[in-house]
Amino acid sequence: MSREDYGTDSNDVVEKPLGALLLERCTIRQEPMDNGRYVFSLEYQQERDHKHYFAVSSLEEYKRWIDAIKTSSYERLKSTFLILQRELVRVKDVQKHKDASPKPARRAPPRPSHPPAFKQQPAKKPKETTESPQVKTEADVGGVLVDIT
Repeated sequence: MSREDYGTDSNDVVEKPLGALLLERCTIRQEPMDNGRYVFSLEYQQERDHKHYFAVSSLEEYKRWIDAIKTSSYERLKSTFLILQRELVRVKDVQKHKDASPKPARRAPPRPSHPPAFKQQPAKKPKETTESPQVKTEADVGGVLVDIT
């Protein structure tokens, strides 16, 4: 784009814009191409008879300008700001609620409903001896020893 495309005076030592356009309550309109250039206009709701025309050399540049104008209006920025502000308040409320909620107490692991199974010990084998087993031949019956052989 040339200096004329940006609306600057070529005699200025420091390039300054010749003016500024308020982007509130305006409509962007696609206009017919002119000499291979993409043309669009800004039309204000109160001034329908007065349009500002813009021309760019490529479709990509045209799309960038349209996107920039759509997202740069004060109303759009204010709306985006308010949406983000509400979202921030919501996130803070959720975080505050999460921090204020009581933490669940740690519990001991549950006990089994039946006693634990014990390992059965193998039966002890009697000791092998060379002695003959003693056999009881008497019994105590009412304080009297009786021979039971």
